Amino acid sequence: MSSARLVLLGLSYRTAPIDLRERLSCSLASLPPDWQTIDNRFATVQELAVLSTCNRTELIAVVNCPGLDARLLLTDLLALINSLPKEAFEQHLYFYTGMDAAKHLCRVAAGLDSQVLGAPQILGQVSSAFTAATEAKMIGLILTELFRTAVRCGKRARSETAISQNPVSTSAMAVAQAKAVLGDLTEKRHLIIGAGEMGVLALKALQARGVTRVALANRRRERALSLAQKEALPVFGLDELETAVAQADVVISATAAATAVLSQAEVARAMAQRSERPLVLIDIAVPRDIDPAVRQLPNVHLFDADQLRQSLDEA
Repeated sequence: MSSARLVLLGLSYRTAPIDLRERLSCSLASLPPDWQTIDNRFATVQELAVLSTCNRTELIAVVNCPGLDARLLLTDLLALINSLPKEAFEQHLYFYTGMDAAKHLCRVAAGLDSQVLGAPQILGQVSSAFTAATEAKMIGLILTELFRTAVRCGKRARSETAISQNPVSTSAMAVAQAKAVLGDLTEKRHLIIGAGEMGVLALKALQARGVTRVALANRRRERALSLAQKEALPVFGLDELETAVAQADVVISATAAATAVLSQAEVARAMAQRSERPLVLIDIAVPRDIDPAVRQLPNVHLFDADQLRQSLDEA
């Protein structure tokens, strides 16, 4: 009889600060090719998926070892994936087995465990984790059924309850934070860095407040241009950020870059071109897009995803 067990180990915005979450942002592609032979315990991992988002990193696995050993096993595996000593993060972890693990993933897919209650992005992220594990041939019957159940649960939550009717999003809260610092935003200049889903949501949140002076910056200019043409917006490449920031009053950054796209030196040079006009930088990316050291610069106000959390909780 098989002794395979479903287990889930992870950390989230509830248990770990943003600087740790960004260091543990990973995927199955982060595993070395020979990972199951590096430590003979890893051979007991029969199925494996990684769910890694702005707010969480979780390993969902089917293992053939006892409970306490399974927690240690996945902790060591997470350390291997991220090339970090486990002492750096193990106190921030949670661990579920069996039905508790299944219930947790269903709650996540339904948006009940999101920083923004009912956040629509998480269901797609759960689906993407399932697809990645399938393509990597790391998934079998148990995780296939689990992920299909979680996705069905997430879809039913959105179609049969009011959870997705809450209009608050991280991007909307970013705009609200900018308004709290600068007041009326309609005459201010805005720059959105990143033309993905979060960037589009930020643009919609600004437009809902009557803002028309918006520019876009993106690594792939053609993606930004396709979005900007509909709205007649100026577009910058990431190599032009210094110029773009110098012109802006508010910058909302939401790229999928692995490292910072805006340095302290670039912001300092941009500030030198704008007298003493204040600059609000809102970084909703994980890993973070903006070097936290910019907080040391005069007239610069930087907010990251964790600093928006209190406002999100209130909303």
